[in-house]
Amino acid sequence: MRTCTQNINADGRKLSAKLVSGANALTGITTLQYSLESSGEITIGATPSANIKVTMPTPSMNISGVEFTHFMSCNNEDVQIGIFKVDTIEKRNNTITFTAYDRMYHKTKQEYKSALTYPTSMQSVMNEVCSQSGLSTVTLDSDPQLQADVLSGYTCRDAIGYIAGYQGKNAIIDSSGNLVFRWYTDCSYTADRYKANIPRADEANTVIQYVICSNGDETFKS
Repeated sequence: MRTCTQNINADGRKLSAKLVSGANALTGITTLQYSLESSGEITIGATPSANIKVTMPTPSMNISGVEFTHFMSCNNEDVQIGIFKVDTIEKRNNTITFTAYDRMYHKTKQEYKSALTYPTSMQSVMNEVCSQSGLSTVTLDSDPQLQADVLSGYTCRDAIGYIAGYQGKNAIIDSSGNLVFRWYTDCSYTADRYKANIPRADEANTVIQYVICSNGDETFKS
């Protein structure tokens, strides 16, 4: 979890957070926490969802169910972090605390119901799932034929995870609110033994040469 307090001074740079919906902007944010719903495991087919928890003075606009674009600003230069829809709101005196979730959470809850004729392509199923979810579709690297409707009855999120797993990737919502499939790639940087135990390494890609794990009785190196 990452926490941002309004107007942090970092080496002379002013950091702040704001939420924008159309012509409306929420700028008087006291604290903002960014969290990722994840099992902590690196596995194909995962569909992690992000959320933000915001505390601020009660705004003049009604924010119930509103979808905001979240920006972090440094010296008045905005960087888009993601798009989040307000889900729960707690009010206390002149302050509110609300939680907002990305589109992986609030657009994929519904049951997927296929109207396709089988056999059909996995790309056709992908397009239909995204259409029902109101998400942008993903162009698949591999497009096999599905002989039967095996995904109807599951949630759209489950169907997206199944297809992403077949592609050997994860499914996430990017900072622009679009559905994308991603996986890890090779790079040319090797972490040395000094940086491996430091929470903040250089801002560069990292290669993990091996992992040492212990189950309490034995130690394994992979």
